[in-house]
Amino acid sequence: MNLHVLNLARAEWSRFFARRFNRIMVLFILALFAAIALGYAANTEPITPEAVARARVEAQAQIDQQIRYMEAEYQRCVTGQAAGEGKDFPPGFNCEDLRFKGTGFTVDEYAQSMLPHQFRFVPESDGVLYLAAAILCMFAFVVGASFVGAEWTSGGMTNLLLWRPRRLPLLATKLATGLAGIFVVALGALAFWLGTLWTIAAARGSTAGATSGFWQSLSLSSLRVLGLTLAAAAVGFALASMGRHTAMALGFFIGYLLVVELGARIVFGAVNIAFPERFTLLPYVVGWMSKKYVLYDYDVCRFSFDVCEPTRYVITWSSAAWVIGLIAALLVGGAMFAFRRRDVA
Repeated sequence: MNLHVLNLARAEWSRFFARRFNRIMVLFILALFAAIALGYAANTEPITPEAVARARVEAQAQIDQQIRYMEAEYQRCVTGQAAGEGKDFPPGFNCEDLRFKGTGFTVDEYAQSMLPHQFRFVPESDGVLYLAAAILCMFAFVVGASFVGAEWTSGGMTNLLLWRPRRLPLLATKLATGLAGIFVVALGALAFWLGTLWTIAAARGSTAGATSGFWQSLSLSSLRVLGLTLAAAAVGFALASMGRHTAMALGFFIGYLLVVELGARIVFGAVNIAFPERFTLLPYVVGWMSKKYVLYDYDVCRFSFDVCEPTRYVITWSSAAWVIGLIAALLVGGAMFAFRRRDVA
């Protein structure tokens, strides 16, 4: 590696962790994760064998009470019809309909609904990772945008060019260093989040089902979270670089939500374009995280045994990766092109 580039990377690395805004944002997301984890801890309760036994007794008591009530109604119906009193049960009413036909659940299944909420790490891990992805992506977008936007606002970019006049290597090094710093922070925050929730589940919930296959799946899902976080950071960096201000990136993000995610769906839906959601980014983010996301169009049916089966549009994790990666690459390329051609002052 060129010595000047290496020195620039070291300087940018120090600047990344020395910036007060970045430190505040790191503390903010850690505090946010900790607050949400406390919410998980406060709303989970270990389910003991004694609690299961009490719930089973209560479930059986409620079923028995329902049986007695419905049997009494049945007898009242039979007696009323025999006496010619049709006020509540007119002639032709089938009294057998009042008899208890069962709850549709076993006593154990009914008892499960009476147990307190228990946080189960394995089945709830997907939701936990989705929440982490949303928080880390917002963090990465804002920090990535401010990492270059602050340089334009303060005039620091001009000073950097005096030290390192080659524009593209300068911006590329700054981007790479920013992404590396965000990756380290996101990795640590994600480990803190998952570790905290695992501890809560082990102490007050359940960690059952944590097989080697589950840990492999959790690791791959965590990598997808980190990949999405880096994409969000690159997009924020590129937008702030092109707009030469952090607010440019934030304004573009808000405008995108209003114009594309909301407005485009309404317009495309009004003109009957199939699957209008495929022209927005959110379904691809969900497809990337969940490995597959299916859109349905109930206006166009494929009939199977006279049953309408809606047409489907499937977004796989690979197609989502192409879309997200292409958007990030185009924006970064646009930022590089603008930085090379436009005046700095």
